[in-house]
Amino acid sequence: MGTVAVVGAGLTGLGAAWRLKSNGHSVTVFEGSSCVGGSISTHRESGYLVEEGPNTIQLTSQENENWLEEIGLGPAAQDADARAGKRFLVRNGRAIAVPGSPAEFVFTPLFSWNAKLRLIGEIFTPNADPETEESLSEFVIRHLGEEMLDYAIDPFVGGVYAGDPNQLSVRYGFPKLYQLEQKYRSLILGSIALRRERKRSGTLYKTRLISFADGLQTLPDKLADGLSDSVKLGHAISGIEFNGQWRLRTETTGNTDSDVYDAVVLALPAHALSEVLVNGQSEFAPFSEIESPPVTCFSFGFRRDQVGHPMDGLGALIPSREPFNILGTLFSSSLFEGRAPDGHVLLTTFVGGTRSPDTATQPTDVLREIVLTDLRRLFQVDGEPSFAHRRTWSRAIPQYQVGHGRFIDYMQICENRYPGLKIGGNARDGISLSYCIEGGRRLADETEAFLTDSTK
Repeated sequence: MGTVAVVGAGLTGLGAAWRLKSNGHSVTVFEGSSCVGGSISTHRESGYLVEEGPNTIQLTSQENENWLEEIGLGPAAQDADARAGKRFLVRNGRAIAVPGSPAEFVFTPLFSWNAKLRLIGEIFTPNADPETEESLSEFVIRHLGEEMLDYAIDPFVGGVYAGDPNQLSVRYGFPKLYQLEQKYRSLILGSIALRRERKRSGTLYKTRLISFADGLQTLPDKLADGLSDSVKLGHAISGIEFNGQWRLRTETTGNTDSDVYDAVVLALPAHALSEVLVNGQSEFAPFSEIESPPVTCFSFGFRRDQVGHPMDGLGALIPSREPFNILGTLFSSSLFEGRAPDGHVLLTTFVGGTRSPDTATQPTDVLREIVLTDLRRLFQVDGEPSFAHRRTWSRAIPQYQVGHGRFIDYMQICENRYPGLKIGGNARDGISLSYCIEGGRRLADETEAFLTDSTK
């Protein structure tokens, strides 16, 4: 068994630490802030339960569902309301339901007849050059056309990535789409073939959208409880030193910790990783080039009779072509029970990203009116909110832009250069919470493999 230092108590770091400790290794987790969870943060006030960062976990595999069972949260998982399958996109100033069936697609006003016919023609899309790295925009235009880019993909990217499809890499930001094309050429034909293959092999999984009764903070808190006194809060790490074994230098004292470790796992945001010194050198400085624009989450509570929209779905996303300032709004109280007092509703709105980074950092009174103006236009909101809460993330979501592969390659170079060093986090493993869970397992398994090999 080995000794491991995990730097960063976000979901990836905690997941890696929990798995390593469960397998018998001695683990210490170092976290610079006063709480665990990273971007996962649940706020409770006046009968409202607000998610300040991610709002849901999308379980996309049986492995992740099994992992929830292993850590003791399987029975606590709360599935989103059945209405969450209904989504809205904005066109011509109106929130229009996304079609949920081929018949609805034929008659939806979201897309023109030209766009609908263009979608059918996707099955004839020619093979792409595997040596050329495309932006998501280029990829989508080839397969689906410009209108689908403008009114389907662009709002999705704005709402999920807070990003710009003209800049994001399809290969690294959307690897499943990239791999689907590489294997099947057509996205439509590939999706059909992949579903059939999974059904035959028994690996077909029905995606679940979940949270917990007390919010997503339940997840990192549960992992931290399982690690007990192995988690050291308020211990920011400024440097790591390697001389056959690993030592950590804490930012608070400037001293090198006396403990030694066989391996170090760095599960940090890109900007924090870039500032960590290795043997006194700025080894990770290139990661400062990964853009992570600011995003503000503004939550408002209203009486139900103040909102004209039926709020019968997950929420609405806004294309950049539409004359609004927000990226999108979640109908939080429609998703899960207990998010608002009786007779009230909770709307969670996101602002900023690469589309409008300056908007995210506006003073609260200014931003409040910006958001309320859009909510009134889109969802027929009347009057003033009975509750308001703001959380701004100065560096929110890492952007997997064209050329992101150089950062992934450099992480591998660093790991090869320093035995026992493992690097992960949402700038490497993906931005969704499901990817963070998988990234934690990867880091634990790779660290354990190193520890096993080093004892042979």
